[in-house]
Amino acid sequence: MYRLFVFATIALFTFVCTSIAVDDPAATSGQTIYSEMDAFGDVLGTIPSVNPGPSNAWVGMTWANGELIECKNVYPSTVPSQFLRINPTTGAVIATVNLPFNGYVIGCTFDGANLWVVQWSPLNVVYRVSLTGALVSQFSPNVSPYSARSAAFDGTNLWIGCNQSSGNTKLVKFSTTGTNLQEWTSGSAVGWYMDAEWDALAPAGGNLVVVDNVGNELLRLNVGVSVSIAEMHASQAVSPDVAEGVAFDGDNLWHNGAYASLGVIWKLDDGFTGSAPDVSLSLTPLVSPIVIPAIGGNFSFFAFATNNGTSPVSVQLWTRMKYPDGTLSAPMMGPRTTNLAPGTTGWFRSQNVPSTAPPGDYLYIGYAGSYPGTIYDSAFFAFSKSTTGTQGNLVHDWSVVEEPLGPEWSVPDQFNVSRVSPNPFNPATTISFTLPESRSVSLNVFDVSGRQVAQLINGVCPAGTHQATFDGSNLASGLYVYQLRAGSFQTTGKMMLLK
Repeated sequence: MYRLFVFATIALFTFVCTSIAVDDPAATSGQTIYSEMDAFGDVLGTIPSVNPGPSNAWVGMTWANGELIECKNVYPSTVPSQFLRINPTTGAVIATVNLPFNGYVIGCTFDGANLWVVQWSPLNVVYRVSLTGALVSQFSPNVSPYSARSAAFDGTNLWIGCNQSSGNTKLVKFSTTGTNLQEWTSGSAVGWYMDAEWDALAPAGGNLVVVDNVGNELLRLNVGVSVSIAEMHASQAVSPDVAEGVAFDGDNLWHNGAYASLGVIWKLDDGFTGSAPDVSLSLTPLVSPIVIPAIGGNFSFFAFATNNGTSPVSVQLWTRMKYPDGTLSAPMMGPRTTNLAPGTTGWFRSQNVPSTAPPGDYLYIGYAGSYPGTIYDSAFFAFSKSTTGTQGNLVHDWSVVEEPLGPEWSVPDQFNVSRVSPNPFNPATTISFTLPESRSVSLNVFDVSGRQVAQLINGVCPAGTHQATFDGSNLASGLYVYQLRAGSFQTTGKMMLLK
């Protein structure tokens, strides 16, 4: 598996980072695997949700372009209802958009470009609406005496759940122009269609997930000659609240109650494992071993996330810590959502450890995945807090700070630091690198505090192999970091001066 080329040149001074098992994030061995919980409807996490307000209700949900879409019935029916674009990490409302019609809505789904929203009162109409709220098209489902409610898009057609009573329901497959393609009488099997979503990970014929707010359940349906229930799970909504929306993000389900009485939206396991992005993570402390004095201190580390695929992927990165008593902290850094281009992206950070931290042995753990329950890869390194030592400044908190080496950088395969030799050195060493084409290059050296101690190159270098000498005659023994920029690319490495 590809790792940043600079590791080979500094292997003498790096602490080996080991993958850790998902089930035990403090384990010292084992291979991390892409994993979810093991059952349909299990709660993977929550995000905050506000109450929709008096006489209003949250109804259909869907997933669109990395955001949750949640429809809101607004009382009275003579004014437009709304949909909200929600940040799925924080629950923050990105935008509130009025729908282009008056009346009550119920189910919604997303076709990759637009929303399909079902209005059930005062008219029964299926509307196609842009994410800015503009009307694109509409059709009448013509299912009287039933009322069209839930909507799911399978990539080609719409699946509309229709209700007359809890004992008399049917499912209809429509084309996007409103042609009735097929009907199934579902009777009392479903209860009441309120919202639906198409789960592409589920087995063929069992891809439709629906919400029944009479039984207060989520159901995965088998649809063949007839409609039957493959799996069901009680909604987390607590009476007098009732189950309403469901969304599928390509990996997991999302679910809300009509009145958000518990103040959350739930992220749920769909019961199926998808194809995980091929992402790997490594953490490397700048100095090892790390011993924090009793007064407190900090340590610096490199975090490298490698996208081993050929297309960009969106992942979340976060860190946690295992205390000496074995308990795990809340995230120390992140969760931070980032788009990883193919190749390696890196960060250089410093973690404060306060004087109040208990003495003993710690693990600092990094994760790449979908916070909190889905982990693509993880890594860790050890540090300890001493009972002695009063040198340095008193540290009061666990904050993470960004060092002067920059927030993040990309490392293409064809840009290469071929050698740092000798390493360790006294008093000088040579840094060799190659360029695939002529580029503006800067090569600087920093001490471990982040202070720049030398500028070796600052100008345009032609394609080919280049060398620069770092002379530490006037510097103290210790660890130094070089930072090489070539155009838009950047990499760093470590060098040890021993006198």
